[in-house]
Amino acid sequence: MFEDRMPSQPDGLIIIDKPQNLSSAEVGNLIKRRFRFKKVGHAGTLDPIGTGLLAVCVNEGAKLSKVLSEGDRAYHVQGRLGAAMDTQDRTGRIISQGEVPGDENAVREAILSFLGPQMQVPPMFSAKKHQGRELYKIARQGETVEREAVAVNVYDISVTSLELPVFNLHIKTSKGFYVRTLCHDIGVKLGCGAYLEELRRTLHSGFFIEDAVALDELLDGGWDVLRRVFLPLDSDKIDIPKLFVGHEAEEEIHFGRRIKPFMLSGSQSPKALEARIVRAVSESGRVLALLERGEGENSGSWLVERGFFGG
Repeated sequence: MFEDRMPSQPDGLIIIDKPQNLSSAEVGNLIKRRFRFKKVGHAGTLDPIGTGLLAVCVNEGAKLSKVLSEGDRAYHVQGRLGAAMDTQDRTGRIISQGEVPGDENAVREAILSFLGPQMQVPPMFSAKKHQGRELYKIARQGETVEREAVAVNVYDISVTSLELPVFNLHIKTSKGFYVRTLCHDIGVKLGCGAYLEELRRTLHSGFFIEDAVALDELLDGGWDVLRRVFLPLDSDKIDIPKLFVGHEAEEEIHFGRRIKPFMLSGSQSPKALEARIVRAVSESGRVLALLERGEGENSGSWLVERGFFGG
């Protein structure tokens, strides 16, 4: 069992239930200091106001961050009608106010109109950049700049309760979607303003909130808790298919060369053969690299996207 042989510098993931009022980076830093890890990152930033699922990437596990950040995510959302905020959430200052509609059906209809593919303008208070500067730094100086709308998708949206001026939603979205902006845009559509009050992420890239450990529990429990919850690179809970490769492929991966079908080993799952990104696993069970399936005439082979060189 991994728990019995866990190294002092493991490679993999910790699925955290993030508390409020901490940034995603602060969560990673607390874990890094507690366990003296060499490298810690995260996949899919969650604002300080948000709670819930955050995948913390440890050491070589940081190389999974980009792939995991591509995944869909789901949230429980609480918003409030009647005012617009400069930050689009309750942490900001009021920039406009309006009368809340009394017709619940009209409010519900406005909310549900955001289902499906759409273009969304990122908020000024965000980490996106404009001419090399983070938007939030520009916003803190009282400036506003034009932002290019981004293609996003709302796969599912439902109103779980409506007690005006408060509305509660469950929503499943693509990457790059700002829930704060959704709340703001609902307020624009209704003509009264709206902002995000509470946010809880319940799903991200195949992980569910039930998989997460509370940050305090991890920090207080130390290595005993870490051994129980840590997901090594070969964990079946990581939603990146495994492609099993032979000895010849190991050498090719080491030198960053293309992996061809005859270098595979044993039976492969249809999911692994069809996926764009896979984990290359050696005959001894070690995860060697992330591979990306080729395109066009190279669609039957794989290129090394990131190699794993941990212990």
